Amino acid sequence: MRGTVPFVLAIICACLPSPRETVRWELVHTLVGHTGNVSSVAFSPDGQTVVSGSWDGSIKLWDRMTGAEVAAYHRHTALHWYRAIVYSPDGDRLVAASSDSTAKLLRASSGELIAVLAGHKGQVSSVAFAPDGTTLVTGSEDGTVRVSDAHSGEHLSTLQAHSGQVLSVAFSPDGTHMASGGGTDATIKLWNAHTGEPVATSPELSDWVYALAFTPDGRMLVSSGGDELHVKLWNVDGLRLQRTIGFHEGDVTDVAVSPDGTKVASASGDHTVKVWDLTTGTLSTVLTGHAHDVTSLAFVPPLGGQIVSGSDDGSLRVWDLQSGRHAAFRAPQRTRVASVAVSPNGAQLASGSQGALELWDAESGRRVAVVSAQSGYAPSIREVAVSLDGKVLASAATDRTVRLGPVATGEVTRILEGHSATVVFVQFSPDGRTLASSGYDHFVLLWDTVLDSEPAILRGHTGIVRSLAFSPDGNTLASASYDETIRLWDTKSRQERAVLTGHTHMVRDVAFSPKGMVLASAGWDGEIKIWDMETLTEIQTLDEHEAKLDNVAFSHDGTLLASAGMFSDIKIWDVRSWRIVDSLKGHGRIVRSLAFAPSGLSLLSGGDDQTVRLWRRKAR
Repeated sequence: MRGTVPFVLAIICACLPSPRETVRWELVHTLVGHTGNVSSVAFSPDGQTVVSGSWDGSIKLWDRMTGAEVAAYHRHTALHWYRAIVYSPDGDRLVAASSDSTAKLLRASSGELIAVLAGHKGQVSSVAFAPDGTTLVTGSEDGTVRVSDAHSGEHLSTLQAHSGQVLSVAFSPDGTHMASGGGTDATIKLWNAHTGEPVATSPELSDWVYALAFTPDGRMLVSSGGDELHVKLWNVDGLRLQRTIGFHEGDVTDVAVSPDGTKVASASGDHTVKVWDLTTGTLSTVLTGHAHDVTSLAFVPPLGGQIVSGSDDGSLRVWDLQSGRHAAFRAPQRTRVASVAVSPNGAQLASGSQGALELWDAESGRRVAVVSAQSGYAPSIREVAVSLDGKVLASAATDRTVRLGPVATGEVTRILEGHSATVVFVQFSPDGRTLASSGYDHFVLLWDTVLDSEPAILRGHTGIVRSLAFSPDGNTLASASYDETIRLWDTKSRQERAVLTGHTHMVRDVAFSPKGMVLASAGWDGEIKIWDMETLTEIQTLDEHEAKLDNVAFSHDGTLLASAGMFSDIKIWDVRSWRIVDSLKGHGRIVRSLAFAPSGLSLLSGGDDQTVRLWRRKAR
């Protein structure tokens, strides 16, 4: 712990009831039933029911006293979707990464299934063929890269690549190196493609690495993401950053290098495709026409005079770089086009979306084949919240929706659609009239829970908004973001009140004390910061953690603070002294969520070990 308690904090602490010095915690129940990471836990207002949301797509209700499962709801439903598509070098096959944790190896001419590449334990986000066409790699949210035979689909080896999602993979043109880009660890890694040994690792960046592409000479690697709005050019020798190219007004979701190595194209959440001179970094062309985020792009070989782009507006567009004209291969649909690819001879296109992979004739725009994905996929539920009257349950998921309905039945009575990306957090206001939601699109949306009206949009963050907290009086909303800031919003005027800075890494959680006098924030810099809400200044930093932090929660009497993150222990702090008074051991993996019972005598935790654990205070 750094520093001493300032006078103002001493006054705040003096107002708190003193926790009993002999209080310890014991594990009462381990609630087993989820088959995915437990990402969110909450108590009902009366403290009798435990609510848990999981990446397995389910919400479960448990009896707090017995630990028995009371109900299970699957409120979010969707189809599997294809996240990335790549043609083999000879154009004979293509491989498509799927959200069902597999990749499909297909005959390019007909879409005939050759093999299902199984083995990943999470969505497959990226794929790439080796230049000689003998092997292929798949990257997944389970942090691994799997190497397979490109003809039979047989699994050859597995690389433990990143500590979180592997969002991008690419081979160097000569096939000697493979590069991978991470989500959670926000790094780029270079591998010896023959031995699977790591060669170099980039510095840790400020955001996820969405896409990678080598230049034709293999000397440079282009990346998108990492600091959200730019394209970066890396020297392959040591992964040294050589240049930051260009600027978008939204996340740069994909990059591609022209066949002659003179241009780089970038796709963005600002609805545009931009083309840059690779040597000078100057902007040469801006392609506008998509009505939503552009998610993927590819140059059309062999000359690279055209670009194909896919978008969340449901359209697939081909752009002529000389004339600037473009043609949409299909009218916008409700489902997003998540990935596009062009055959080596430029004669065929492939597009992946939610529910199907489609093959197109590039010249006529005629659809050649459709490869359906299996239905019944339940998106990962990222957060659940219960209104203070205990009647309404809100859930947020990767299908970009928030769903509302009665807790008692699990029925969905209202679907809130407004986010353009995964929704990671929901929070009811104290009076239950407002629901706040946030996610990967960097916005905070405020919904009226009674009236069916358009949400208010709070703009300001430049990174994923990971957590939200209403002040006890409901007048202030705090939002925590990957942009390393906390923003305070006036809930009546919808205006920003203040920006709190001090964390040196992404801020993952915020929590108000019960009386609203202080705000606690937790970040991946391993620090908990305590902020005075009257002066809007940092008054305490708790830095005794040795790992990244994900969660903080105050007990309802304000005497205790719980914290957890990228470790399996939960730490309990005495708010009067800011000393650690207990460390709860039991989870075998990362702890994703914490919640105190209204009585303050029980604590809930959920984690990557797929369990919900109920802890109880006891006298030692």
